[in-house]
Amino acid sequence: MNPRQFHLRRGVIHLGVQVALLALCVRMAVIQCLRQPRYASLAEGMERAVIRVAPRRGHILDREGRSLAVTTDGPSVYVNPRAVPAEDRADYAAKLSEALGLDADLIAERLARPKYFAWVKRAVSEKEAETVRALELPGVGFLSEPRRRYPQGELLCHTLGFVGVDGEGLAGLERVYESVLAGDPGVTTVWRDGRGRPLNAAARLDPRRATAGRWC
Repeated sequence: MNPRQFHLRRGVIHLGVQVALLALCVRMAVIQCLRQPRYASLAEGMERAVIRVAPRRGHILDREGRSLAVTTDGPSVYVNPRAVPAEDRADYAAKLSEALGLDADLIAERLARPKYFAWVKRAVSEKEAETVRALELPGVGFLSEPRRRYPQGELLCHTLGFVGVDGEGLAGLERVYESVLAGDPGVTTVWRDGRGRPLNAAARLDPRRATAGRWC
C-alpha cells in the first residue's frame, strides 16, 4: 500500500468516526432536550405508583361516649395457588377445611385456579388463625383486614345493624349513615426499584376521612 492510499483510507475512517460522533451528539440532544419531558414521564411512571388507601370506618358512640360499634384489625387467610403443587391440593384442602370449618371441595377449587392470590377465608378468629399457622403450609398466608365489632354485645343490635365482609353497611344505622361512616379514601405514593419492588411509601391521606358518629 502506497502512502497515498494509506492517507486516503485513514481520512475515510476518520471522517466516518466524526460523522458517527456527530450523529450520536444529535441523538443525545434530541433525547435530552426535545423528548426529555416524555422520557421523564415514562421513568416516573415506572418508578412511582399512586394507590388508593381505603379509609377506616368511623365508630358509633352513644351520648356518653361509649363505643357501640368500632373497627379493629383481624386476620384473613389467603393462598397463592401457584405455590401449591397439584399433587398436594387435596391434602391442603383437607387440612384447611378442618382448621377453618369450610368445605374441602370449595378450597380445592380455589387451589386449582391459575392465579397468584385467592381468599381462603376472611375475618377468621384468632383461634382459627393460630390453627392455620401451626400447619405451616407453604403458599398460605395472612392479611390484616379491618372488621366491625360491637363492644356492647346484642345491645341495640337491630338498631345498629351490621356490615358485610367488605365493610359496607347492610342494615340499621350502619346502612343509613353509610356515607358518613365509610369516609373518603386516601392516597399512598409508592416508589419502586428496577424490578418493581416497593422501596418506601409516603401516605397522603384525604383529610375528609370519616369521623365517628354519635347517637343516643
